[in-house]
Amino acid sequence: MLVIFAAVMLQEGNHSLRALEPADAEPMLHWENRSEEWWLGATMGPWSRAAMQAMARGEQDVWATGQIRLILTHNAQPLGAFDLYDVNARNRTAGVGVLIDAEHRSAGHASAGLQLLHRYAHDHLGLLVLRADVPANNPPSMRLFAAAGYQQTGHLPGWIRQGNARHDIAIFVHRNPAVA
Repeated sequence: MLVIFAAVMLQEGNHSLRALEPADAEPMLHWENRSEEWWLGATMGPWSRAAMQAMARGEQDVWATGQIRLILTHNAQPLGAFDLYDVNARNRTAGVGVLIDAEHRSAGHASAGLQLLHRYAHDHLGLLVLRADVPANNPPSMRLFAAAGYQQTGHLPGWIRQGNARHDIAIFVHRNPAVA
């Protein structure tokens, strides 16, 4: 099943969640190349402009690739990216990743984006459970997911490395409220 998201933009107020476009390569290059945040995700080094442009032009069929990146905008300005990854069609589950531009954090944009992501994941994709792996030493992210209706269901001690330090991960789960 091919999901064409650009024609079906999700919007709430001044926020929208939309498909990745080639023009998003430049802001993503800025967001993904913040070396101080590489430890939070899978990135171990800088992205090239060519690699980011290829990603922006790449396959966006969530069922074929098991992942999708959506861009959060506010008043049509890109502010961040929301990822669904490890999308499992059989179990109807996925992981959630949130990246908000550093200049736009703590302004409610991540909360608005998560609400839109839930609509997409639950209503359009039929996913039943979303999971967020949150560094336990990141209280703003822990509050974000708790406020969005996620429940902390697990804890992985020393799971991620930041330089010479190890940090715990809190596992948060969000269940589709339409399914008991």
